Amino acid sequence: MSNSNCLVCTKYPVPKIYSKCACNTKEFVNQALEFIKNNPQLTDEEIFAKLAQYETANQYYIIYGTAPSNKGVLLYHGSDGFVSQSDPCGTGKPPVGDNLWNYKSLNGLYAVRVFYKIANNAKGCGWFSYHWTSPQGKLSPKYVYIQNASERGFLVSSGFIVKC
Repeated sequence: MSNSNCLVCTKYPVPKIYSKCACNTKEFVNQALEFIKNNPQLTDEEIFAKLAQYETANQYYIIYGTAPSNKGVLLYHGSDGFVSQSDPCGTGKPPVGDNLWNYKSLNGLYAVRVFYKIANNAKGCGWFSYHWTSPQGKLSPKYVYIQNASERGFLVSSGFIVKC
């Protein structure tokens, strides 16, 4: 996969300086989607358990529901949890099961709504960039790659934070 193919897909392209991180992230999400596609017999919980085995401290999956019954619900979040960002659940742990449809990022956008639009564009994928507050209180850009797993009624995402 060429570096330039990793950077674009929607109106939130990743700057070329981060092409290695972008390609790694996109490949990581594609790995999950390939596993999901090839294992239709597994339950969501079995899929999430398997995806957890692929994760590292710096690379993990976040999955939101897209079906009418679970639109905006956080179905799965890697072990890192919400490392800051005025933690929506207030505990440092991801609010799995909560509907985050109305969660606003620091730039005032409803992040999950944007994820949903990206996952449902003509390409079924794309990048979203916003700012994230680290545990140290530093504001850092974050890039998230989102792709639709329509056969399961959810979207799969992963991303990286630019360490400032």
